[in-house]
Amino acid sequence: MDTNDMSIDEEILMTIPVKISFDAIENFLAKKFVGEIISKEDPKGKEIKYAKILDIKISQSTHDIYNIAITVKLQTLTFLFRERELLISILMELTFDVDNQKLFIESYKMDSKGKSWITDQMLKSILNTFIYQKIIEKLSFDLKPIVKENLNLINTKLASNLELKEGISLIGSLDNLTVSHIEIKNSQLWVFIRINGWGIIDIQNLEFQ
Repeated sequence: MDTNDMSIDEEILMTIPVKISFDAIENFLAKKFVGEIISKEDPKGKEIKYAKILDIKISQSTHDIYNIAITVKLQTLTFLFRERELLISILMELTFDVDNQKLFIESYKMDSKGKSWITDQMLKSILNTFIYQKIIEKLSFDLKPIVKENLNLINTKLASNLELKEGISLIGSLDNLTVSHIEIKNSQLWVFIRINGWGIIDIQNLEFQ
């Protein structure tokens, strides 16, 4: 079928929700960080090990400002507080910038369960730096190149008669694919993708069985 011979009067406009489970985000973060050592070099260049990451959990926050809560289980490695387990709670506000198609953490705060002097010091300096440079950056995405890459991939498939089943194929083109907004509900991240373009289902075989 030659797409140049076709005249499409009605453009297809639709929004498709994509669900990403918190379990998937947990697994992503766990692969990146579980087992990692939180450390810092002293003025003489010697590495001081503060804690090891044992586990990471993510949940929906009930806070008025923050919409995601991440709990990090740590094992302390300092000389005076070796092998104590600490739970660090990080409340985050996950935000989406529609104009720039960027998903990012706009603000966050940390707290610990069972505070002690050593955890206070870590929260104020070492751990705060680690959380910002590692976890916050991992949860920030520029979606424009991802959207563009997938748009090109879909159009390549649609341009060559995408076969749905024997005798039935789909041909078309997507003019635009953007993320309209995000929502967090039921332990899932919902990403809403807006699509506009055209498409034709080409039926060459009426025997569907």
